[in-house]
Amino acid sequence: MGGNFPLGYEADGRTLKIVEPEAKTVLKVFRIYLELGTVLLIKKEVDRPGLRSKIRKFADGRIRGGTPLNLYKMQNNPLHAGRIRHKDETHEGQHLPVVDIETWDAVQHRLEIQAPQRPSRNTGVSLSPLRGKLFNEKGVSLTPSHTVK
Repeated sequence: MGGNFPLGYEADGRTLKIVEPEAKTVLKVFRIYLELGTVLLIKKEVDRPGLRSKIRKFADGRIRGGTPLNLYKMQNNPLHAGRIRHKDETHEGQHLPVVDIETWDAVQHRLEIQAPQRPSRNTGVSLSPLRGKLFNEKGVSLTPSHTVK
């Protein structure tokens, strides 16, 4: 397995191994979210003890990480529930979960409920009221075109 590993895991051959101190942090974030109910309140609670992202040291001496936690990214990562994401689907992983499936499902449900309702792209007023209502003899929709001289 390659790439960066989420908080709570480290590489172990071709799978992931749980890092206990980090896993406790992840589990704490999930539980605090279920208690408090909003990510903004969690952010205040998590920043108080100074919980930070995983620090990565590269071979050339560079250091990355140690930044405030991205809570949305953490709570939407199926790796924490022992699953892997491929495109739009999730599958069982070969690694142990940090968060039990009941907690994971409860958090996902609450995040879904609290997500802002965004309007679809086509809610604006059309400048062409006949658009989609006129067709030629072959049944092809006639579309308007506009020019400016």
